[in-house]
Amino acid sequence: MTRIIPSGPSLSDATRRRITHATEEITAFFRGLSLPEKLAINFKIWNQNAARSAKTSEYLMGSTPNPGSPCASLITID
Repeated sequence: MTRIIPSGPSLSDATRRRITHATEEITAFFRGLSLPEKLAINFKIWNQNAARSAKTSEYLMGSTPNPGSPCASLITID
């Protein structure tokens, strides 16, 4: 049977390779932010992603020569 979603190490596995925050310093930086700071960053990222998505839609309709760039990931709030 073909798997649609590839399996890999569990999120709780300490040996799992990081995908978005490549170093411990970056992870510590995001952990150190307050909730309002994290929400503000995520709101900014969400707005930028919406603009990128709109640009891609305009590109698909032929009204702009270039598509939007790939979307950024939101930071984790825990």
